[in-house]
Amino acid sequence: MTAAAGRQRLLTIFVALMIPMAVLMTTWSGLHRHLLAEELQALEHEQAAWLEQNKRLLTSIAIYRSPQRIAELAERDLGLAPIGAEHLTIVEPPAAAAIEHAGVVGQEATAQ
Repeated sequence: MTAAAGRQRLLTIFVALMIPMAVLMTTWSGLHRHLLAEELQALEHEQAAWLEQNKRLLTSIAIYRSPQRIAELAERDLGLAPIGAEHLTIVEPPAAAAIEHAGVVGQEATAQ
């Protein structure tokens, strides 16, 4: 057998082995792509579900934050009712000068 015939035979064996390898790689690549596409689709469905839940929660927050809803819950669930002006007592904070004359500021200064 000559060197050229040996190289020819080696090339034929190499090509014969490469064809099945190429088919296997193509098959594996297609399968991998298919699995990734399924995973992507599942993640997109999950994302859509999260977005829908987020919309519902934002709507609930908007409803529960409204003053009308808060007043309704306070009356119905807590038994609270709005009071009239005749039941209010307004307490004015004392002026700083009145506190000084009462000795409160002086007592704090000596305590330190």
